[in-house]
Amino acid sequence: MSQLSNISEKYINFYTKCGLFAVSPYYLLIKGIVKETDLQSPQFIKEALTASVVCSLLSFIVPVLPLLTSLTMTLASFVATVAVMTMFISYPIALIQDCVEPNALTL
Repeated sequence: MSQLSNISEKYINFYTKCGLFAVSPYYLLIKGIVKETDLQSPQFIKEALTASVVCSLLSFIVPVLPLLTSLTMTLASFVATVAVMTMFISYPIALIQDCVEPNALTL
């Protein structure tokens, strides 16, 4: 695998994790309440309704989740911006490594 494709996969994985971290207060709360994976089961419907009620309570009555989400989104945005800045260094280095290695570029 060439260095460019390898570094591209790593950046894609990193940005996906940044996006999940940005919405992690809601995501983790829902994943903590909803255990059932079968979408048609009555247990899943009950857990999904419970999760939506708890998310609504923590969003509108006691605004904890929006505060936490704004903090995690700010942190994820800062880290993603720093990662974009590192791309200006890492991609040219990966390109040079691909040019130096004789069998690195395979189609």
